[in-house]
Amino acid sequence: MRVILHADDCGLGRGISEDILLCLKRGPLNSTTLMTGGDYAAEAAAALNAVPGIRVSLHLNLLEGRPTAPPAAVAPLVDENGFFRYSLGALCTALHLLPPRRKRALLSAVRTEFSAQADWLLSRIRPAGSGQKPAASQRPPLRLDGHLHVHALPMLKSVMRAFIREYRPEYVRLPLEPRHLPPAPLRLLLAGGLRRELLAVWAASLSGLLDAEGIRYNRFLSGVFAGGNLTLPRLRASLAAVRRAAGQDARGILEIMCHPGGLGPDETGAAVKPAFRAFYLSPARAAEKAMLLSPDLPALLADRGFVPEKAAEDRL
Repeated sequence: MRVILHADDCGLGRGISEDILLCLKRGPLNSTTLMTGGDYAAEAAAALNAVPGIRVSLHLNLLEGRPTAPPAAVAPLVDENGFFRYSLGALCTALHLLPPRRKRALLSAVRTEFSAQADWLLSRIRPAGSGQKPAASQRPPLRLDGHLHVHALPMLKSVMRAFIREYRPEYVRLPLEPRHLPPAPLRLLLAGGLRRELLAVWAASLSGLLDAEGIRYNRFLSGVFAGGNLTLPRLRASLAAVRRAAGQDARGILEIMCHPGGLGPDETGAAVKPAFRAFYLSPARAAEKAMLLSPDLPALLADRGFVPEKAAEDRL
């Protein structure tokens, strides 16, 4: 089975981006997503264009950093300082409970922001494996995922349908990991299990939309359960679950989602919500970086029959 080794959150901050770029250059990591409203987005885009043979996806984001659209154009999404106002839970609550007029305004702002993010990335990122920036009339292929999987929210399905029909992405990430119990403390087992079950419901909704629109997606995603605490033993357990679920069918794509980047010691992390700072300062960031640079990772993938591919070789 083919595997995409992917790092989330490039562009959010300098330390995060530099850690991801190091892993792209030195290890089997072959894919990352760009957060267009992050503190380091422009610098990260330029640096990614200099790394051959990698995939760059759009990390659709409504939860951290600044909007890419003018704040006045997406006013329901931002606070008085121009940053995204909602946490994931608060966004879900708003989409359920707001009066119809305010809900329509919020959904319209989401659609505007998603388009601004896509246009920003498509204007700056070169096609994978290319050393040349495309002509204005030649739009590079778009690949999508979401920060905290916000792109898979069932309440945003109508927005995603319109967005997909306009931009026709070549690939969208599906947040589906087979059930398994990795080696982990009880707290992580409980949180990871709840997250996996919730995302399985979201994945079913998203896959139906993607099938209807003829958009390709990954068959499995490893790293959902670990949630930013991925280690080789936990990855080994996830790969075994993928093998059991796939059986003898080796078709399709497995994406392994990692978070190797941490905030630098001198960074204020202005784009990072206070509630998320502990995540980006956690030793788990360094542990995931070490895992991606370890010679044991390619050996584990090869032993389980998973083959990382460069973007120029993988046309999905």
